Amino acid sequence: MKVFLTILSFLLFFPAILCAQEVVFLKNPSFEDVPKYGAVPGAWRNCAFNHESPPDIHPIENGRFGVKQHPIDGDTYVGLVTRDNNTTESLGQQLLSPLKGGQCYSLNMMLCRSDKLISRSRATGEMVNFNRPITLRIWGGLSPCGKKVQLAVSSEVDHTDWKSYTFHFQPEEDLTYLSFEADYSDDTTQPYNGNILIDNASAIVPVSCESHEALVNQAEIIQPAYDYVNYAVSKNVLSKTYYSAFGTGGYYMDFRVADNPSDINGLILDNCPGIGFEYSTHLLTDELGIGLKEIAVNVARHENTTLLLGIPDVGNMLVNKRSKKLKRIFREIDLPKNKYQIVVLPPNWEGEGWLCGSYELWLKLDAE
Repeated sequence: MKVFLTILSFLLFFPAILCAQEVVFLKNPSFEDVPKYGAVPGAWRNCAFNHESPPDIHPIENGRFGVKQHPIDGDTYVGLVTRDNNTTESLGQQLLSPLKGGQCYSLNMMLCRSDKLISRSRATGEMVNFNRPITLRIWGGLSPCGKKVQLAVSSEVDHTDWKSYTFHFQPEEDLTYLSFEADYSDDTTQPYNGNILIDNASAIVPVSCESHEALVNQAEIIQPAYDYVNYAVSKNVLSKTYYSAFGTGGYYMDFRVADNPSDINGLILDNCPGIGFEYSTHLLTDELGIGLKEIAVNVARHENTTLLLGIPDVGNMLVNKRSKKLKRIFREIDLPKNKYQIVVLPPNWEGEGWLCGSYELWLKLDAE
């Protein structure tokens, strides 16, 4: 009887062990989106709040950076850089389910670098090649872009062909966010310009802490689908001149004009890299709000179209200042108040169903 109870207890406990071995999925693990400079792929968030541009979605046809690697999976991949002014790029997301404290995990992804990435040096102002090898750091946190604990770091990625990297880590506590950060090599004595390309990240799989063998059947892992809309601006969209009031005077601006309301989403995406707020301030990343004005001009031209602007709830004072800033931008081009709506979003908003968001401002179109 004693033996029977022991076996029965084990059988009752065994399903609990199996249930604890939960695969943690990333949203959009292959970084699929419209190729663009200064933008993060859908479901990801810009984590480098240092007044620098966000990461880039490659490859961009005839792009000025000169990055030409083909994706190893899907249509696009993401590129991160380090800079000679001691700033780095990073992106992250909230996990679909948390990493469990004490559990060991495995994460695989494809990495390489581009031997050509031409951009402006932040230290000298000159156009230089950001082609030096760098490393990738993986952070876990409890808030968007939080760096509660460093989970893993790669070796220096010095090759230009895609290679598979597998990371093993064991968080000490439950973690709900994950981020990837470009970083300098460990023996660095001063910051430099480098790049790393990332594609085809796997699900985060529970493994044995001793052997690193998977505790689930990996052949049965099905990654949740991720779809993005490839909004494109018609080549027939032409430019017109509009007047924008500013202070005691004003200036004339050339804006693209979309005769078809469906092209406005494309204009929003085109302008996303320059739209948003400086971190923890009400200052726009583009002081004149040119991108917002181009979008607003087109919203005003279509009767049944309204622009929704989402601001994360980061405190009443800052939210109010940011709202006033947006209203002032729209007054400068006489956008009627009924053509836009400012919405306060939850503090940790990830942008589901919205566009932009790299700089704490989300946009979407409300069209009848």
